[in-house]
Amino acid sequence: MKAFLKIERCGEVFSVRSEKTEQGTISKRVVVLSDWCGRYPDRYVAVMLGAVAEADVCTDDIIYGELRFQTHDHNEQTYQDITLVNFVKLGNEGNSSVNN
Repeated sequence: MKAFLKIERCGEVFSVRSEKTEQGTISKRVVVLSDWCGRYPDRYVAVMLGAVAEADVCTDDIIYGELRFQTHDHNEQTYQDITLVNFVKLGNEGNSSVNN
């Protein structure tokens, strides 16, 4: 899903183990996002991985991003994972050049 999103909260970057990388670790960051347009915006908790996680973003940034939704089963429960795959930073809501 591609959408205009606002970063409501932006966690710190940290490293996690990953068998999919040569170094054995990958950068990870958790963000809370909301639809930027609309009266009652949907909200998402998503992870950012690798170079995307290390990008310069902060609270109130407005982005155009792509979210990937996946599910997995664990102990007979189904869970949804949301990943911010990539994005383009458009500005910051506190900046007068971006208006809602």
